[in-house]
Amino acid sequence: MERDKRSCVARCVEMGGKLVLVESGDERIYQLDSPEKALPFAGQKVRITGTVHKNEITLQTIENIN
Repeated sequence: MERDKRSCVARCVEMGGKLVLVESGDERIYQLDSPEKALPFAGQKVRITGTVHKNEITLQTIENIN
């Protein structure tokens, strides 16, 4: 199932879709300054560090937490 999520997200991005982070709990949606860094983690639960400005995150690190 996880592979299907990743494949689906990757395909959407290839077709011009935007990769975003959805925060669990309150479901806030954030744009990512470097979505190419996050693409390998698409469809997974992750922990990130970075700087938030309005609704965009400047990504510093990303790691899988599954």
